[in-house]
Amino acid sequence: MKAENGTYRVPEGYFTELNARLSAIPEMSGQPQERGGLRPYLALVASFAGIAVVGGLIMHGTMPDASRETSGDEQYMMYVSESHPYSFYGAENSAASTVSYEDVVNYLIEGDFSAENLEYLAYNE
Repeated sequence: MKAENGTYRVPEGYFTELNARLSAIPEMSGQPQERGGLRPYLALVASFAGIAVVGGLIMHGTMPDASRETSGDEQYMMYVSESHPYSFYGAENSAASTVSYEDVVNYLIEGDFSAENLEYLAYNE
């Protein structure tokens, strides 16, 4: 309770009744139980497994049908096109795959390339 001067005071008879109130609290029987063992870890693993299964089902349900049914040949072509993009054109080992400086300059002149960039290329050969 707050007094008028801003300090706190104890209610009347608080300390005289304190022992009676403390003795009314029941004693704890025995020692506290230990928590632990394997059960909490199994619950944690089960929850992660459940999340993974539900997430997999959701992801599988949202995939387009075309991506589910790719054959081995289509998967191989996707792999080859990403890992060796020029293998489809036969330009990996051919002499046509070498490009000269003049080829690059002619390509840039024919294209829409600025003169400043061409001048930069000419000085940084």
